[in-house]
Amino acid sequence: MNTLKMGKSEAREKFLPLVDSLSQKKTAIEITDRGHPVAVLIDYASYLALLTKSGIKKKPSFELVGSLVEIGDIEEGSREIAAELNAAIERSASEL
Repeated sequence: MNTLKMGKSEAREKFLPLVDSLSQKKTAIEITDRGHPVAVLIDYASYLALLTKSGIKKKPSFELVGSLVEIGDIEEGSREIAAELNAAIERSASEL
């Protein structure tokens, strides 16, 4: 992968074309502030590859935390809503 260096001001002025060109050219863009590197822009595929190599997960895994009582309450609430909906449909049909 080739690396292109540019200052923050130039990168700001050319940001949209830079982003568009990242995946096409497979180029990393090193952004500098007064000659010192401060950030790097890379295409998304390269970013995912780096995450995979480093062992970092892109998205945190979530676990459902709760109790059976809460789940039971949700199921009961769903049944009540369904019953009310069916009753409303029956009332509407009888009025036609």
